[in-house]
Amino acid sequence: MPCDFIQYYVFASNIKLHEETAVSVPNSVVKEIRLAPRNDENSNNEATTTILIRCLFNSISDRLVAEVEAKKVIAILLGKLSYTHTNAIFSDPFFSYMYSNGQVTTTSELQSSLTVRGRLDITKIKNIALEEDHIFLFRSAHSINNDSLRLTMLYGLFEKIVDTKLSTPGNKHAQHTVDLIIYFWQKQRGVSTLWKKSSKPNAKHPETIYTWLRNQIGHSQADGYKYNIHPQISDHITEFVNLVKKSMADYELINEAFYEEVAALYQQEKSQIIASLQI
Repeated sequence: MPCDFIQYYVFASNIKLHEETAVSVPNSVVKEIRLAPRNDENSNNEATTTILIRCLFNSISDRLVAEVEAKKVIAILLGKLSYTHTNAIFSDPFFSYMYSNGQVTTTSELQSSLTVRGRLDITKIKNIALEEDHIFLFRSAHSINNDSLRLTMLYGLFEKIVDTKLSTPGNKHAQHTVDLIIYFWQKQRGVSTLWKKSSKPNAKHPETIYTWLRNQIGHSQADGYKYNIHPQISDHITEFVNLVKKSMADYELINEAFYEEVAALYQQEKSQIIASLQI
């Protein structure tokens, strides 16, 4: 007797699924996720594709519980795929049909036979263990086709990681610490960090281009036109995505000792940074 399952479909851009594959799901009532390209997909269209996603269960006794768990594991899977395939964009999953106790509940004509040809362990995508809430936030930001909104959401994720790992009562780590970490990581890779004079009144510190752009987004539309920020955001968003991904991957390494090393480098080179500031 076939397993019970719920099937969804997802629209994906800038990524192609060429054959069916299976993904194991540990610690879940979902036994396995199977993915397949839609049978009638136009193979000549490299920009977009429709992916069928089927969540297998031993049995489905409560449809609502099954749907909640299925959407959760799909969100984690798509979040990890967004993390590992930075240019790919996935829609939210749309319900296709459910097979339970020998009966099919259908709201869509999208169907597919799913023959397993490859196997991928969801816990080993890029061999990186990521925090679930970070995956959800990254996927939410990454699914937006607007660089300014994406920068804002990704910056919020970076700031959340810094705050969670380093802040203590009476000592909050926020934007300046984000900038110090960015400088440290780019210095390690031999990448020049662009620093800007803060547009905040009475600001104590300069800002990296990413923090400066993040803060400009909240300013008046006139300021946005004055500094022509949106093309600048598009120019810098790819590098910032990589920095946010590193903050997710190195989550366990961000601690007080790491911060002391980061802050020491900044203090050592602060005079050079100030001298290089762009208005």
